[in-house]
Amino acid sequence: IFQTSKENNNQLYNVDIIDIDKKNNLWAISNNNSNQPISIFSENQFRHISLNETDNLLSNNIQTITVDNFNRIWFGSSSNLIMYKYTGNAIDPSSELWHKELIDSDFSSRKALNINVSSKNKLWILTNIGLIFKDLQVEEKNPIKSTGPLVDNILRAYFPNVSFNLSSKIRFDSRGNIWVTSQTDGIYVLKEDGSYWPDINGINTSNSNLLSNWVEDVTFNDDEGLAYIATNKGVSILRIPFSNAKKSYNNIEIFPSPYRLPNEKPLTINGLMDNSEVKIMTLNGIVIRTIYEHKINEYQAFWDGRDKQGTYVGSGVYLIAFYDKKGKSSITKIAVIRE
Repeated sequence: IFQTSKENNNQLYNVDIIDIDKKNNLWAISNNNSNQPISIFSENQFRHISLNETDNLLSNNIQTITVDNFNRIWFGSSSNLIMYKYTGNAIDPSSELWHKELIDSDFSSRKALNINVSSKNKLWILTNIGLIFKDLQVEEKNPIKSTGPLVDNILRAYFPNVSFNLSSKIRFDSRGNIWVTSQTDGIYVLKEDGSYWPDINGINTSNSNLLSNWVEDVTFNDDEGLAYIATNKGVSILRIPFSNAKKSYNNIEIFPSPYRLPNEKPLTINGLMDNSEVKIMTLNGIVIRTIYEHKINEYQAFWDGRDKQGTYVGSGVYLIAFYDKKGKSSITKIAVIRE
């Protein structure tokens, strides 16, 4: 949080939240400005929006802000979501609309801590009792298509027992997976298909090399498949099986090499193209193990050093072939030492 001065009454106002819309306008929220808590900055112009201008749908309790793929601005305030749509110039719009949606029509105590919109125009809402979503549609007076996740037609949030707060954040990697930070329990990952990664316990100091369970934020190197996790003790770098799609097999990494057996850690095959399969073969071409597509985590495959029967292979040099459904393929070698 930083402070900026405004001419109104010569007061100082905290800038609590900022975001940038699709037209590169900067939006800033100052909750301690009781008259005009919303400010818009565009090049050398600015506009301050009063609560009256929002049809009094907003109050001085705006917790979070995001922009959807239709360039509508969403505010999380108390138990409500407020959508704002402008036409033309945000500083002097030709038309504008304010619209309110309940976060949970059946449970008014569910409050928004953080909101963010995915590339598929799904509004993710981190609440005081877990993570939910709303599928968005273009209709301005009916922008919510559906709410989830539902179990037996009842809203059941992801991670309902985690202590999230207003410092928790929702982030997306290049594969559309949802990463949620906490200041007590590390970081949690929900894959785009609704499954947990690596499991429901997330990533914390007890199951990874994370420096601290107090996580402030996370960002990604989408080309290399790296997550940079900012904690109160420094930045942890985590290699993850989510990156931009590989265009070839030219940068395959296999480690450790040589691979010693028995081994508690699997052999990692890194840099696979989407929809790949992997075959482990002897030098004369006999397939001893196949790693099928559904067993591969995005661009990473793992081999435990065993054959089809579950027996550790013997010492020697083995071929590893990888190929995708479009016919692209490559092959390399790995040395195995059976101790």
